[in-house]
Amino acid sequence: EPIYDTGNKTKHGLIKTDNFTSEFRQFIQSKYKSFYTPEQILGYIYAVLHSPAYRTKYIEFLKIDFPRIPFTDDEELFIELSDIGLKLIDAHLLKLIPDALNCPCIGNEDNFKVEKVLYEKNKVWFNKDRYFDNIPEEVWNFYIGGYQVLDKWLKERKKHEIALTSFDITHFQNVINVIGYTIITMKEIDELAWEWI
Repeated sequence: EPIYDTGNKTKHGLIKTDNFTSEFRQFIQSKYKSFYTPEQILGYIYAVLHSPAYRTKYIEFLKIDFPRIPFTDDEELFIELSDIGLKLIDAHLLKLIPDALNCPCIGNEDNFKVEKVLYEKNKVWFNKDRYFDNIPEEVWNFYIGGYQVLDKWLKERKKHEIALTSFDITHFQNVINVIGYTIITMKEIDELAWEWI
């Protein structure tokens, strides 16, 4: 990520500089012919960190230290992975909502309170009357940082006795789509990177 200098402005806004060491910047400049922005480099790193092959290979190292990031020798592949990583960042920030899954909230009653959380047959029930439909098992079982994302989100609302608003329903559906997109993208990254990562 770039660092913004709040003391210096141009007519276009704040001046930003790399948040990289000079050694790292020299490494990137010597490895590739083109100049890459901090955002492009971050996109590449983000893509590599979402490679299942990378996570498997470096699992023990990732538990105890900062991750080692392998940089491809193929500059076109660097650009491709950077673009994929930047799109993934936008999805994770909910700036880009992929239209991957249709997962409507179904039920006849007006009860939107989260009373129980149950997954069965691609349905996520949050009370006896209402459920989200068409949620693949791999999306439901997606974990981040040791937490099952969708289950955790709903159970937090149950814990605090929160009824879902239309905004909450849309947000949950967006998260479902982002998880589905993430799973597809992780496979795409592995197809590009598993041989050399």
